[in-house]
Order: sequence, then structure tokens, then C-alpha cells
Amino acid sequence: GSALFGSDVVDAYLRHLLPRAAAVTPNRDELALLTGRTLDDLFSVERACVELAKRLNGPLVFASGGRMVGSEAIDVVAWKDSVNRLSGPRHATVNTAGSGDALSAAMTAGLAHGLAPDVAAEAAKAFVGRALAGAAGWNLGAGRGPLDQLDWAGAARAKI
Repeated sequence: GSALFGSDVVDAYLRHLLPRAAAVTPNRDELALLTGRTLDDLFSVERACVELAKRLNGPLVFASGGRMVGSEAIDVVAWKDSVNRLSGPRHATVNTAGSGDALSAAMTAGLAHGLAPDVAAEAAKAFVGRALAGAAGWNLGAGRGPLDQLDWAGAARAKI
């Protein structure tokens, strides 16, 4: 929850690195840092995504972090002149370690396969949802565990 670097580094990200990206996948805390906004509801996240997308002039902004609304986990995507909510089922699991990294990697893989950024975002959200669901029943020790990115749960069901 605390910043690891000062405003000079944030400025460098905003001016030099992020405008060169096809997609940017900040979590809620990172989005707040990049925009200087307080993000306390879904509407404020949408506004921050649109603001960042316009400031960067091009990259898709996918704010991960799955705001929980009832039984849904909702992420926000801003690209070109639109902002969309991507919803998926909420998974009751403590095995969420690396979910943001998995989302970013899945997004990158989709882009590398030629998917449009908005389609790659939807595919990445679905991939992480399956990985969370697959790990939901795992009890691997104390704290947050890993996702089921290799579909071990699905492979086990297939053998039954």
C-alpha cells in the first residue's frame, strides 16, 4: 500500500515507458499512484482508466484487482474512446498470489498471437478466472497460495 519510489519515477513511467506499451495493466493501487486519484468505487476506477488512457495516448488500460460486487469480480478496460467493465465470477480462494502477473502475462500472450488489445484483455480475464477457480480448493500452507495456471485441477478431473 505504500509507494516504493518517488514522483520522479512515476513521471518517468508516464512520459517514457507506458506510452510505448500496447497495454498497461495496473492494479488499483498502481492506478491510483499513476493518476493521483483516490479510487474508492467502480466509477472512480473507470474515470482513472479513461484519464490514464488519454494521457498515454494509445495503450489499452486494464485496471485489474477485481472489485467485488456481489458474486462478481469486475475489472475495468479503457481503450480508444470506450470504457468497459469485464465481469466474471468471484472465486472464494486465498490462492491469489501472482494473479496480477498472470493477467499481464496472459494479456501479453494474447497480443503476441495477434489479438486486438480489447480481445486479449477479455481472454486474460477469463484465463485468470479459470486459474483462480482451479486453485480454490488447494490448501498449501499459511498465507496466499498460487493460482492453478497449468489447470492441474482440470487435469485431475479428466483422469477420474
